[in-house]
Amino acid sequence: MYLYVIYVIILISSYVALIYKHERNEKARRGKEILSIGKNRPISVIGIILIALILFYFAIIAFKARGIRRSFNIYFADIFQLFDIKYIESLMDYFTDEVKVAHLFKMSSYRDLLFKGYMQIPMLLIVFAQMSYRESRENIIYEDGIMLEGRLWKWQELAGFSWSEKNNCKLIFSYDSKLLLSKLHIKVKVKHEDREKINEILSQYLTIEE
Repeated sequence: MYLYVIYVIILISSYVALIYKHERNEKARRGKEILSIGKNRPISVIGIILIALILFYFAIIAFKARGIRRSFNIYFADIFQLFDIKYIESLMDYFTDEVKVAHLFKMSSYRDLLFKGYMQIPMLLIVFAQMSYRESRENIIYEDGIMLEGRLWKWQELAGFSWSEKNNCKLIFSYDSKLLLSKLHIKVKVKHEDREKINEILSQYLTIEE
């Protein structure tokens, strides 16, 4: 239990540290802004996938818990015991004889599912919170770089920029990924009235890609 509390504290601390670092960087850069080009969309595709995974975990655990409660109702005094891993393990110790080996298998499978859920659900929630925070920040052009999706990109880190052919208000930045050894893109939607001004400013620092 103590180790799990430490695990959750570490996850929350990483989120708090991200916010603190970002707020500190923003404060240090006040007065260096050239132009704000708007915010990102409220939630990204990855954010939707994370929410779906979290809901999936909750649904699977609830479904399994319901089945365990029906099969072993006499062993559970209240619903909280269904989610108590130590209590589940004590039942597993009870189901050790050959007659109850099937019970042991069910409990073991359910225990493993609970453990994975307790570890991964908080992690997914923190990752989602971090992404939501990043995506809620403004995209800002600075003298020495540009803030995109909560991260400051130095001009030398970006390969160039272009405008989407399908949507002339969608700005596309490209950069070389050392991990994937390929060029990746960051897409940002801007206001139509700011398009020419943004294009003029970015042209001073980046190559316009065709």
